[in-house]
Amino acid sequence: MIQKVFSLFCAILVTHGVLAQADLTINPSITSPTSACYMTSTETITATLVNTSAFPYSGTVEMGYVLDNNPPVTQNQTIGFLPASGTFIYSFPVPDDFSSCDTHYLKIWVYDASDPNNANDTINTYVLSDCDPVTGWITGADTVCMGNNSGEVTLNGYVGNVEQWGVSFDNGSTWSYVANTDTFLVYSNVSQVTTFQAIVGSKFGLCPSDTTGPYNLYLHQLSDGGTLTPDFDICDNGNGGNVWTSGYTGNVLNWMLSTNSGGSWIPLSNSADTISYTNLTATTWWQVIVKNGSCPADTAGPIIATLIPGTAPGTITGPTVVCNFENSDQLVASGGNGTVIGWNVSTDSGATWNPTTDTDSIFDFTGLQTSSWFQAVWQLGSCPIETANHPITVLPVTNNITPDTTIEEGDAINLNACCGNSYLWWPDQFMDDPTSPTPIVDPDADITYFVQITTIEGCKDTARIVVTVNPDLTTLLIPNLFTPNGDGYNDQWEIGNIQAFTNNNLTIFNIYGQVVYDAEPYNNEWEGTYNGKPLPDGTYFYLIRLNDPFYPDPIQGVITIAGND
Repeated sequence: MIQKVFSLFCAILVTHGVLAQADLTINPSITSPTSACYMTSTETITATLVNTSAFPYSGTVEMGYVLDNNPPVTQNQTIGFLPASGTFIYSFPVPDDFSSCDTHYLKIWVYDASDPNNANDTINTYVLSDCDPVTGWITGADTVCMGNNSGEVTLNGYVGNVEQWGVSFDNGSTWSYVANTDTFLVYSNVSQVTTFQAIVGSKFGLCPSDTTGPYNLYLHQLSDGGTLTPDFDICDNGNGGNVWTSGYTGNVLNWMLSTNSGGSWIPLSNSADTISYTNLTATTWWQVIVKNGSCPADTAGPIIATLIPGTAPGTITGPTVVCNFENSDQLVASGGNGTVIGWNVSTDSGATWNPTTDTDSIFDFTGLQTSSWFQAVWQLGSCPIETANHPITVLPVTNNITPDTTIEEGDAINLNACCGNSYLWWPDQFMDDPTSPTPIVDPDADITYFVQITTIEGCKDTARIVVTVNPDLTTLLIPNLFTPNGDGYNDQWEIGNIQAFTNNNLTIFNIYGQVVYDAEPYNNEWEGTYNGKPLPDGTYFYLIRLNDPFYPDPIQGVITIAGND
């Protein structure tokens, strides 16, 4: 009975438009989500709908929100009965993402077309999604000079807020803290190794604070230039080596050089503890400057390299021309500054040298077959070696004969031998005059010719010339038809003169591009078969590679088989 009365009362109110006067709004304090450390990507948004009028409400409203700059989200919600000054807690059915560490701005509204006051239907609020602080790293001077220092250490790359700094003098076993929220901490006159750390709070203070790794400030001892290389001599015919400092404290800033006994110094851009020199032409002094951190620099030196006369070559006496094989004599080295310590020999005019076993001033030779250079080697103490050369020509000189050559089949060529009094060539095949220095030859195949040259002094020598004959490609006869029918005539595909190209390769294709025959080399043996069975009559394609440097291009064409079917 009471329910019926209440329904009747509501109907009367609707009839007179009373419910349409209900003023709906959103409580500015939302129920969820609340600001927190490490919010998730699936947070439920819950707000409280308030009927601020003196009339109850019943109907369907549109609930909506916009998170940050994302598209709006709307949802219709039917409310059966909301009394005057009553509240309705509403949770949006689909959660949203609050996981990024930032301030998330949230706009929430309720909408009903019959609401008499839409100006209060929307709230703007925010939710703080916090993350652990990023402690970053501390930078500053690595070391300072003991008892004479000042500076600061700085916090870099952190995310959050600096809360305080920690200082330790026992490598982090115990700490004292400084109420300093700056990104830097000033120190002065540190006299022992000191460790620093910074305590960093999260961006919004909702997550636990964290501490940076320790940063150690070490102390430098006083700079010390160390112990330098002892003084030494250098040779005026060439020199090279290194000078250095050892046992130094600090870092080498640079070296200084003087060529006037320290009257003036030239700075050298070398920060290593060793410096190289080469081919100095005057007595030279060096000194080194070492600096340990912020401590004053120290200069050590000088090192003195005194220039002295070095090795100088003498002269070589002995024969300069001998006969091939028929020779025996000696070379004598004398003079110079230093002693003869060895001999070298070269058969390519000094391009390369080979050492001998002779280690005194006399070199004996016998039975030379090729013109050679001989080299005596002088040395004074540890100074660079010096050399003198002595060429000996072995007669006859056959360097000017015709080099190995290639001709085409059917061509002739002049051979040429030089620098003798008489000549004898063999074999004398395809040659017009075997006693001429310039005979004409026209071989039809590869051949090697020899010539004995006798000089006016009676020396004899023998030379060799290889003549390579290229076969004439125009004599390669390729038929375009053959009849492998077993009648003893034209049963094989015979390519004329193919035997002249011993490295040839033949491939046969059918009209579908399939390989039906392949041979390397081809010796005119194909009978129009594939896997031992006759191929059907028809057209086939061939590809011949001569594999000859003078005929590099492949030869292609068509061959017809007739008589198999």
